[in-house]
Amino acid sequence: MGSAEAAGLTPLCFPAPSLTNSKRGDENDSAFISPEAALRVEKAGAGVTNQKSEAAVYQLKVSIDGAQPPLWRRVLVPADTTLGELHRVIQALMGWHDNHLHEFEAPRPGDTGSLTRRSRWDYRLFRSGTDPSGEPLDWIMDDRQEDEDTAVLADVAPCEKSHFAYIYDMGDHWEHKVTVEKILSAVPGAAYPVCLKGKRNGPVEDCGGVWGYEEMQEILADPAHPEHQDRKDWLEEVYGVSEWDGAAFDLAAVNDRLKKLRRSG
Repeated sequence: MGSAEAAGLTPLCFPAPSLTNSKRGDENDSAFISPEAALRVEKAGAGVTNQKSEAAVYQLKVSIDGAQPPLWRRVLVPADTTLGELHRVIQALMGWHDNHLHEFEAPRPGDTGSLTRRSRWDYRLFRSGTDPSGEPLDWIMDDRQEDEDTAVLADVAPCEKSHFAYIYDMGDHWEHKVTVEKILSAVPGAAYPVCLKGKRNGPVEDCGGVWGYEEMQEILADPAHPEHQDRKDWLEEVYGVSEWDGAAFDLAAVNDRLKKLRRSG
């Protein structure tokens, strides 16, 4: 039984009311479930649950919209993760620096339609009350704006195949599609979040969004391009490197960034 579908539990949903947030555990690498162990659980189809439980874990796929070749991460997070916490998880997954504003956009309860080709007023909007430096934000308020720090993942995306968007940097507009692939039982004593797999290097900050990132990689790959040296100098100044491998994906580095966000399952 390799999936929730095979178990006859599609779509799995959490009933209301929302889950309460569990307490943070001490950072302890001995309690950390390795990506290899997590994958064994996933591939075996073990732990699939359709019960409301604080021990439930969401398997999410986070992909950057419009990126070619595809750029994505697969991660396990507790079902009671708040969107504020998920923001920090996605930042770590992609290697973002959290220098810009962000927001979440999700379908309204009972609406399973796509967020694309829809009016902004048709979906829920979740935002932080502070900017990346911690200063209070004076957003242009509207009656649908909600606090990401009180919104719980299991409520916003209650079923397998649920999806929503995470937007980072309102200028470059990096849109991440977040999809619930599976709802599983937590491994006793394990700590989450943990990244299982991914494709390609995380993008570069302030490069102009998806199209600017593609252009940057093309310029860096062409030593004869008139902007080649300027781009290398910029990378050296901002990232401390003069070369950028867009195809590289370092699972260990991603999980190292996730360490400070972990809590026991």
